[in-house]
Order: sequence, then C-alpha cells, then structure tokens
Amino acid sequence: MDNKYENSGNLFPANNSEIVRQGKVDIDGLDHELVIVKTITSKKNMTIYEIHKQVGVLYVNDEKSEDKDWDISGQVEVNGEKHMAWGRKRTDKNGNDYTRMSFAPAKDSVEKYKDKEAEPSETPDDDIPF
Repeated sequence: MDNKYENSGNLFPANNSEIVRQGKVDIDGLDHELVIVKTITSKKNMTIYEIHKQVGVLYVNDEKSEDKDWDISGQVEVNGEKHMAWGRKRTDKNGNDYTRMSFAPAKDSVEKYKDKEAEPSETPDDDIPF
C-alpha cells in the first residue's frame, strides 16, 4: 500500500481525463450507474477508455464552521460493505489543489459486526454441568 494512513488517500485533478458517457445499465438483473472516462496516458500518449461504477454519492457541507471541517461527505459501498466518506480541500506545498479523503465503516456496518461478535459461535450444550 502506497498510502501510510489506512482508509484514506488523496484525489488530484484529472487533467488528462474526460467523462464521455454515463448512464444506468442492467447487469444480471441489477441496475448499475456507470461512466466511461477517456484518458490520455502520460507514458505512451495513448488514449484509453476506463469504465467506472458509482459506489456512492457525496454532498457539500454547507454548515462548515472551521477550516478543519470536511467539505464533502457521504456513504459509499465498497466490496459489499458500507462506509462513510469525508473529503477535505487541501493545497500541497507546490500550490496544487487536491482532496484528502477519509473512510470509516458506516454505523449500520459497525452494528452488524457487533451483533456477530455477540452471537455464540456454537449452540450451548445443556448437558455440560458447569
């Protein structure tokens, strides 16, 4: 893992990318929101088309009161698990803007794991005298 902090990372402007198509498609009876992104690679100056699946929606924080407060947040689903996502606008030492993203298990996911921990792994045997 390149990132030294778990469940976080930085997103930078996509200068060589452009969304060229987006929409809802049916795959095996389930609707998926997809986008096709045209990207020009820097190494070979080659055009490729990537397909991306929507994993969530982020909303702007209109009630930001301190600089350290998040700018965007929302719930995302990755690998079948729900997570909360927060993004903060930042500028690096060279003056380049980026978004710092952080993720944590959503409350309903945390509750699901707590419930699993509380369940006994086997049915108790009533014949054991202690």
